[in-house]
Amino acid sequence: MNTGLTSFSNPGDIGPLYPFAGLEVPLVIIGVALWILFHVIATRDENREWEEADAAFDASILLPGSDEPPHMRG
Repeated sequence: MNTGLTSFSNPGDIGPLYPFAGLEVPLVIIGVALWILFHVIATRDENREWEEADAAFDASILLPGSDEPPHMRG
């Protein structure tokens, strides 16, 4: 298989050697934006799960009709 390139090929005549040449900057911008979006969504979901778990824990240790834990009541 011949690439058509030799040691005497003019570098100015050789085109891009990889696909999507020239789109590096927009692809990096899109990648960084998706990365930030992922972290925003993950943080929001984890905070929601934390609040639900914290509420469930508080509900399980409080006596009904009281706002103090059972071990604190005399």
